[in-house]
Amino acid sequence: MSAPVQIETDAAVRFAEQVLAAIGTPDDIASIVAGHLVEADQVGHGSHGLSRLPWYCKYVDDGVVVPSARPVVDQGPLAPVVDAGWGFSHAAAYEAMALACDQARLSGIGIAGLVRCTHVGRLGAYVERAAERGCVGLSTYGGMRGPGVAVPFAGSRPLFGANPIAAAIPTNDAPMLLDFSTTEAALGKVVAARTEGRLLDTEAVVEADGTPTRDPEALQRGGALRTFGAHKGFALAALAEMLGQALTGSERFAAEGPGGPSFRTAGGVFIAIDAGAFRDADEVRSAATAVVASIRTVEPASGFAEVLAPGDPEHRNRALHRNEIQVPAATWTAISAAATALDIDVPPTLEVHP
Repeated sequence: MSAPVQIETDAAVRFAEQVLAAIGTPDDIASIVAGHLVEADQVGHGSHGLSRLPWYCKYVDDGVVVPSARPVVDQGPLAPVVDAGWGFSHAAAYEAMALACDQARLSGIGIAGLVRCTHVGRLGAYVERAAERGCVGLSTYGGMRGPGVAVPFAGSRPLFGANPIAAAIPTNDAPMLLDFSTTEAALGKVVAARTEGRLLDTEAVVEADGTPTRDPEALQRGGALRTFGAHKGFALAALAEMLGQALTGSERFAAEGPGGPSFRTAGGVFIAIDAGAFRDADEVRSAATAVVASIRTVEPASGFAEVLAPGDPEHRNRALHRNEIQVPAATWTAISAAATALDIDVPPTLEVHP
């Protein structure tokens, strides 16, 4: 396998902005999306990073995404709903989380919905913003359909999307962060493995007959994703579906406009709880810091070097890749091809030192 390609962070953001602008995205929205993608690469989630640019170009070509769309805030009976207008939905998701935080700072807890949304990227980014504002952030995204979605536990056909769940709890340091797909592996990670020509780490997908496999090509043969943790993981996927679709009413838009089969019924929920809702916020951060410290002090089991708290890998990767990101060579080839088709110069790459 070829060595990864390394790109200077600021150059990567500018490059992504140019690609997004070339397909019709307003400059301010392109800046938000580009920053989000590069941050995903920085924290170690390349499946949600620059690798998404060819996908986004195809979404626009296929009429799935309206690149010029801007989020609009509507007021539901009790809480705001952000309408992403079938555009790139990262800006809308940040807006939903900000509205939830505003409400939480006034009344202790806030919630906002997201509808007519397409791909929102790394869900953890939004709850991290809540933690930065002194809130516990919670978010789910459900209602996706289309090919390659997840088979319910004991089921024979796919039903749900990856249905991610994320949460961030403020501490005296970086927040404790939970951010995971309720499938064994996110669809983007399966596609990345296929692009890179490698097997998955676990039997995260099934063949069309339901046989578990590590081969990412199974999705091309009519297979599907698997939920993690057997019936327990599937129950969490069902929870994300209920919150993202049933609670927000995202299915109301199923028969209209773009979105395509994958996103037509997708929706998200963003919840913020003020850290001082029950006691002094400083005491909460100190208590949360102690919990994180207690996790890290547990003696590691045989075969492991240390015990990590949720979010530790992301925080370490962010510090390591503050000034540059790494992208697998095969993925960079696909990104470069998409940029070249738009007459955009590909940024120079840096030498990767072992």
